[in-house]
Amino acid sequence: MNETLAKRSFPNVGPSGANQAELYMPYHQHPFYANELQVAVRAKGDPRPLARLVREIAARRNPDIAVNSITIESMLEESVAAPRFRPQLLLAISGLALVLAAAGLYGVLAYLVSQRLSEFGLRVDIGAQSGDIVALVWREAGMILSLGFADLVA
Repeated sequence: MNETLAKRSFPNVGPSGANQAELYMPYHQHPFYANELQVAVRAKGDPRPLARLVREIAARRNPDIAVNSITIESMLEESVAAPRFRPQLLLAISGLALVLAAAGLYGVLAYLVSQRLSEFGLRVDIGAQSGDIVALVWREAGMILSLGFADLVA
């Protein structure tokens, strides 16, 4: 019986969570002997004066009670903040990985071109156009990229 009440006493986990059964019970009958009590107060207009009043009433009842007041808007913002942050973080990390990969590819190609400068000079002397040299370098870059993608897929 206690396990059933415990499962049903948890509130829904937010707008994206699945709907669950909820059970409202007197504070002293809570199965976990809860150390907090949540009170919902509806206000028309600005809720801050009403929150101040609730805090004063709680302090009159027991000065050792800590009262925290939040609005439903801030609760909703907080519940969707993490699901919004994760894709943004993933996008930033992906962008950084793309920049690092591009820098690495540039470094490899620059090294290969610097190693073959005398060959390119000889090709130009024989009659190759500059477009032919550029096409040769791009063809090698394509081979490097295809080998990298093949290794990634395998």
